[in-house]
Amino acid sequence: MPKKKETRERKPPALTKTGSAGYALNKADGIRKPLGKSSLDESRLLEQEEVAAALRRAEEKAPDLRNAAPASVVPGERGDGVFRISFIQMGKGDCTIMCTPGGKVIMIDCGSSDREEDQAAFTARVKGVLQSTAYLRNTTTIDIVILTHGDKDHWGQLSTILKGFALPTVYHSGYIGDYGGANRWLQRNADSVKSVILSKDGDIGENTLAGQPILPVQEGVSMDERLDADVGLVVVAEAETNFRVTLLAASVSHAYVQDDDAQDLKNRGSIVTLIEVSGKKFLISGDATKATEAFLLRRPTRAARIANVDVVQVGHHGSDLTSSSQNWVNQLRPVERVIVSTTKVGPSGYSLPRAPVIRRYLQRFVTNGRPADPASHPISTWDLTQSTTAPIELAADQPVYSTGSSGTQTITIP
Repeated sequence: MPKKKETRERKPPALTKTGSAGYALNKADGIRKPLGKSSLDESRLLEQEEVAAALRRAEEKAPDLRNAAPASVVPGERGDGVFRISFIQMGKGDCTIMCTPGGKVIMIDCGSSDREEDQAAFTARVKGVLQSTAYLRNTTTIDIVILTHGDKDHWGQLSTILKGFALPTVYHSGYIGDYGGANRWLQRNADSVKSVILSKDGDIGENTLAGQPILPVQEGVSMDERLDADVGLVVVAEAETNFRVTLLAASVSHAYVQDDDAQDLKNRGSIVTLIEVSGKKFLISGDATKATEAFLLRRPTRAARIANVDVVQVGHHGSDLTSSSQNWVNQLRPVERVIVSTTKVGPSGYSLPRAPVIRRYLQRFVTNGRPADPASHPISTWDLTQSTTAPIELAADQPVYSTGSSGTQTITIP
């Protein structure tokens, strides 16, 4: 069976003609008179020009309002020049929603494999975040969706949460067939679905977008969907607000180090996203593994770029077996917050997040010289040296949080 194209473009709407083909309207008496061939050609050409001009005037007066920021923006609403990001409580799963200073809405992942409430309550709560004034407000378009990899706890809620939404652009790692039911749903509901490979390292790997080589950033040309100096794919660049979203890794398959991901390589192939805004840096890793981490650290300028990152979303829900190597944590040296997306008390089969990972990040803050918080907060975590059937609760006096224990985490950057 031939492979379906992943990038789909909607056909432009047919132009509605103001007169019937083959006739001209006599404005004086309203009678349509047959035209000769030359007159017919001239009439059609004139008609097309008039329609095109009318469409241009209409577009100028009435832009697409599906995702337009409010005409008069008040502080606290989307489009007010402020960056907002929410790491939504999804149980064992992931969903991050953000709004750029310029008003674009971006989602990274949307899935859960272990909810702590029924589907109706879960859907209402997640949609409540998406449709708040800080994000979608009364609009229905998510400008960009990034699917880090093909595990269902990262895409399984797409068709439920995003039913009725417009999705102009979707980026994904790996093969779209790995996304199960989301593949079929996206082909019907997204305008453009593009595979991303960012794994080039000497003679290993490649850098492609929708199967095509990616061009480097060029002066005077939009940076969107171009490779920057650190070989990252820029997907959003707002020069006026100094905001940028860059995909640093995607579809990495080479085993740079042992990461316990040899079976299907989905986790290792996770998209790793860097968000830079007003001098702050956010790093979102999906289920990236130690091999993905090693790939990112191999390029000195890229490694330097993610050092002292302000906010880190921990890879693979805090797994110690696959992710968050000590070298990785030491290089990141998080400054403000570390977030783990997981349940408060999940099934023992997952046992996430692992206590060694939580302790590793807590100690990194101490090593950085950050003073302890006045009051501690609880984190439910798994220490398999103490129990293999139930989690323990750690008292954290540094800014390491679990969405399961502390709920949705929202950060605002003026």
